[in-house]
Amino acid sequence: LCIIGSVLVIIFVCLCCFCAERPVAVLTLQPNWTQIFRGETVTLRCDIQGGGDTDWEYSWNINHNTSEYRISPVYTSHTGSYTCEGVKGNRSSIISDDVKQWIYHSRPKAVLSISPQWMNPGDSVTLNCKVKESSTGWRFSWYKTVPYRAGLPSLLDKSYSVEPLSGYGTTEESYTLSPAGPTDTGGYVCRAGRGDPVYYTDYSEPQYLQSSVSVRISPNRTQHFTSKSLSLICDLKGNSTGWRLMRYTETGVDPIWGNPTHQATLTI
Repeated sequence: LCIIGSVLVIIFVCLCCFCAERPVAVLTLQPNWTQIFRGETVTLRCDIQGGGDTDWEYSWNINHNTSEYRISPVYTSHTGSYTCEGVKGNRSSIISDDVKQWIYHSRPKAVLSISPQWMNPGDSVTLNCKVKESSTGWRFSWYKTVPYRAGLPSLLDKSYSVEPLSGYGTTEESYTLSPAGPTDTGGYVCRAGRGDPVYYTDYSEPQYLQSSVSVRISPNRTQHFTSKSLSLICDLKGNSTGWRLMRYTETGVDPIWGNPTHQATLTI
């Protein structure tokens, strides 16, 4: 009985060792993004852990037999669950856990915001760009709109072009103009890219940075005569607290025009 018991113990221990040593297939998605868009590039990689040497053949739940499955570009038809296992002779690994990937049909959209949108000279202005459908792995590019120019990217059927800002490629979602001046007024757009090869979002809708102070002439006509009066209207946008209007003429500066709220009018 003692001999039989010892043999059973040895068999049990050996079986447990055999079970513990059975290699395991591990399937990973690279890059490991939670959302994947049609046109991007992904790689599914099958690794055999605890398998010793690398002389394994691979079996997938799709028609594929190597350790890596690169999909470039992906389509919505690639949506689904994937598994793999390693096979060597009469041995096989434990099948991997399934990896699910869902391919989104539409290209993601970049959304730009500007704060503040009404600029005072010397202000610090922040451009903020987000990807509406996803927030993982993106690098952001920033552009200023300019009149259409051959050689630059153009938008809206060549109604205008976009020119990259200096140092425009960054993993940060924001770009700062500081100090901002009159030459910084105008339209801005952004877009984001990720992956290798780089996959880009659409350009954002343009957002505009405008000066908080502007002058209008009323009546608005091309010719004015000395016998007729006209009005100079100074508009203030945004916060007008602390501003003081001064009138600049050929003879000098008149500093006592007043403390405006949002508009001041001078009739001459």
